[in-house]
Amino acid sequence: MKVIITESQYEKVSGELDEELGVPEGILDVGEKVYDSTIKFLENFKGDIDDLEVGSLSLKGDFKVSDVLFDEIFVEFKIQEHVSISGVKVYGFFIKNRTAVTKALKIKSVDDPKKMYIGFNLLIEPGIDVQDICQDLKKERKEYIPHISHEIKHAFDSIKKKEENPIDIVKYRVTQDVKEYFGFVPEISKFLFFSYFIHSVENLVKPTELAASMRMNNVSKKEFLNFFLKSEIFKTLKDIQNFNYEEFKKKLATGDNIKFIKLVYNNSGKSYDGMSNEEIVDDFLKIFYSGFNIKRVQIMEQILTSSRLEELIGFEGEKHKFFQKYIQDVEKYGDDYNRFFRGEEKFFHQISTMMIKKLAKLYAMIKENPS
Repeated sequence: MKVIITESQYEKVSGELDEELGVPEGILDVGEKVYDSTIKFLENFKGDIDDLEVGSLSLKGDFKVSDVLFDEIFVEFKIQEHVSISGVKVYGFFIKNRTAVTKALKIKSVDDPKKMYIGFNLLIEPGIDVQDICQDLKKERKEYIPHISHEIKHAFDSIKKKEENPIDIVKYRVTQDVKEYFGFVPEISKFLFFSYFIHSVENLVKPTELAASMRMNNVSKKEFLNFFLKSEIFKTLKDIQNFNYEEFKKKLATGDNIKFIKLVYNNSGKSYDGMSNEEIVDDFLKIFYSGFNIKRVQIMEQILTSSRLEELIGFEGEKHKFFQKYIQDVEKYGDDYNRFFRGEEKFFHQISTMMIKKLAKLYAMIKENPS
């Protein structure tokens, strides 16, 4: 039997399918609006770089993402000059979100749910002006709109979830914070990036980022597989899926990895005389694991602290019990860093496989003639 549906029925079914695939209806349109409005704002901006950092763009209107309506989106810029940079480099995007701890020890947003704050992190060559930044952003429309849509999905998720488990927030933040101390070792930096990329907060937004990229490139159903396999998201997930702890340790004992580890040991006065490269790696991973756990506890303490008094005397009652239980969980492997890394290896494999399967389903979103 042949079933005929109207255009409005098709749009409704298509929208519901997009939601199931992790791409909220309307989010790609809002991403494009934010980008286009930012470019227009920069084209007409009369101040210098310092003025751009101080001020922010305010977009007012009805920005609907699924059943969430934003009536104002603020766009701001964080800019750093660096002599090693040629031109302009966008090294990240971010959203701002103020939070508070609930009585149930969950984390909730205290911002107006109708407002969104998106930021650009820029590295620029000394002497670059605002119009140089504008021209660079205009050249990379296909690249930046997916990233903006990615950040909008973070804002959308924070509203829809209403509350978050602080343990999830720690897992998300610790990989970025620890990189500051151990990221000088290439393989450690890659491991931390994998851990960040595969985290639940990030993998919730990957379908939106990939869908936006497909839309920007007018990908057809026929082109989907090739586009998907060549995407940075897929390549990264495959690298995570193929992570092997024993190979990771072997790489740490060679090349720039061991060179940088020894350099740090030399600078800190730590002796490695008589130790093989493999023994140095074992010693270094013990230090890394200890530092990783210390940072986990510090971040949790920061998240839970909601008053000056708690900063001075610590937590009491249920919050104290929760914090102590968290410390016990962090210390569950003792000094056995091998169990930690093997657990991460298993987690990497499971989540990356799941995400690849989920992202492949975006094929269903593609129109026959996207242009």
